Amino acid sequence: MPFLSCHMQKIKRPAVVGLSNHIKRDKVSKTNPDIDYKKSVKNYDLIEDKNFLRAIDGVVATASNKDRIKKDAVVLSAFVIGCGSKDNHLDEEQQKLFFQDCVDWFGNRYGKDKLIYAKVHQDELGAGHLHLGLVPITKDGRLCCKELFNPKEMQLIQDKLYKDVGSKYSARDIKNKATIIDEPKWVTVENNFKGW
Repeated sequence: MPFLSCHMQKIKRPAVVGLSNHIKRDKVSKTNPDIDYKKSVKNYDLIEDKNFLRAIDGVVATASNKDRIKKDAVVLSAFVIGCGSKDNHLDEEQQKLFFQDCVDWFGNRYGKDKLIYAKVHQDELGAGHLHLGLVPITKDGRLCCKELFNPKEMQLIQDKLYKDVGSKYSARDIKNKATIIDEPKWVTVENNFKGW
């Protein structure tokens, strides 16, 4: 039975371009040896945006609270969602449905207009995983990742995402595995996502 995992990384403006390069495979990674670029043609978009910075600025511009944004503000919550491991994963059709359901779940919970990208990677070690980018705008229209994605909310995401989406695909829940990564670091799947 595959398991469901959900991790979030807080991204500040200077790191957006590097993240975009990783997700879109615009450049060859020097820090992630788990990418097999021959398989990159299998990657696909569920939400595509050509320019992440422009998309972030567009979401922030439509927010109701247009207070000055701090230079070091977290402008993007970058989620990585997986369901399975190298040896135990969903088949291709189920995986596409699962990832689309995850995108829909995040869109319904936080607002479809705040999602700027959703891309499935099939070219890394282990089972495929979804990269999903969300501009962290609070209900009162402020850019505030710290408030929107506090530890309680991250635990709720893990529980509700499993209940609402993962359970439909017979995925196991991993209690207390919703994580927040404060600093952008490219780490190998092998070291950080054992069992994928």
